[in-house]
Amino acid sequence: MFKKIFALITAAALCLTLSSCGKKGQVPELTEDGKKIVKVYAMRIGSAVYENIRLFNQFNNEYEVQITEFSVEYSDNPIDQFNAAMAAGKYPDVIMYDEDGQFPIEHYAQKGMLADFYEFIDNDPDLSRDDFSDVFKAFEWDGGLYRIFTSFFILSAAGKTSVVGKEQGITLDRFIELINEYPDSPFSDEGSDGVLSTLMTYGYENFIDTANGECRFDSEEFIKLLEFCKQFPTTPEALSELEFHEAQLKERYAKLNGTMPFDFVYFYNFRNIRTVEHLEFCDPVTFIGFPGAGGNGSAIQPNGSKFSVLAKGANPDGGWAFVKYFLTGSRQNEFANSGPFAVRRSVLEEQAKFAKKLVWDSDENEYVEPYYIIGESGKKEYIGVNTDEDNQRVYDLISGAVEMKYSTEIINIVREEAGAYFSGQKSAKGVAEIIQNRVQNYIDESR
Repeated sequence: MFKKIFALITAAALCLTLSSCGKKGQVPELTEDGKKIVKVYAMRIGSAVYENIRLFNQFNNEYEVQITEFSVEYSDNPIDQFNAAMAAGKYPDVIMYDEDGQFPIEHYAQKGMLADFYEFIDNDPDLSRDDFSDVFKAFEWDGGLYRIFTSFFILSAAGKTSVVGKEQGITLDRFIELINEYPDSPFSDEGSDGVLSTLMTYGYENFIDTANGECRFDSEEFIKLLEFCKQFPTTPEALSELEFHEAQLKERYAKLNGTMPFDFVYFYNFRNIRTVEHLEFCDPVTFIGFPGAGGNGSAIQPNGSKFSVLAKGANPDGGWAFVKYFLTGSRQNEFANSGPFAVRRSVLEEQAKFAKKLVWDSDENEYVEPYYIIGESGKKEYIGVNTDEDNQRVYDLISGAVEMKYSTEIINIVREEAGAYFSGQKSAKGVAEIIQNRVQNYIDESR
């Protein structure tokens, strides 16, 4: 399960230490027909985004977006090339990125490099903060909002309430206790490195104090985490396709019978709550989230493109006009009847209403309750339409979820050094001290 989730969030990282991003009084460049150029830097973007850029340029009479896609322009070390461009003073108006951890956005904000989206929204006659769901609150830094995304998922962990209790959020001690107490585990197909990566990704702030630039990898808690992870195989066996499907059936049986304490869940629409409770566990569940994540333990995963506007770029107003295009009208309505969750409050409300409706069954030629087809038998298992209570639980899950903060560079340091402990070359305490030293040096150099 972790492999499916973690594949969505692995990313490369870089760390710039620039103190400003542009010069006051810069004048936007103009196209031949007099439009102000909006310069966008991206690592890579898909065809759908290019289509939206084409439409923006076609229908906007004031601005034209010109994009530099670094993975295309520079096949070797595109992140280094991006870094070099910024260091040389070639600043864009917008940074656009798909992978979390690719750019140290909080670091940029600390250096005064980024514009606050709240200021744009507050001064925009067409928008207000109330137009957006509570999800952006989790991404504030020092009262400002320095990156925006168009849609999102929720990642959490759910278990039968009879097993995990009613309280959301979970400590690392309780998490380890549950795994050790029950014979089946959501980590059953993971190695020690994969388990460590999962717990570090979601429990990152257990050991990193971003605000004060300190880390706690020499703590007893981290040593306990290393010792827990070592109980899993160093290199798990790869499963064949048949073995994978058999493992899925075994996993579902374990959930139904209460021998699996919890499992990771991936929310992309309101109906997912019915899937988890009425199909996977077939019992009331509690969303306990991840140990040390904060809030209700669940994490917000931005979907698709994320945007930041440079505060002192030549054309920040044009940058906002481009970002705003993705937050209004048909762009947000694209998510209404499918998913993932939209950031516009009105569209999110439409998604909740949609989950209460029947679905069309072409086999039966009529509207029926939502269902899933299980296995090769073709059997339909009906989960029922959402109730108001179901939808409110999803809203609560969203409002209590937190930003998933992590640094791929730091996690890679942890994994690299932990390998010596997992292979029996060094002690947990010795490895923890090395990690503490390396990560603290990295943080100090980055500030």
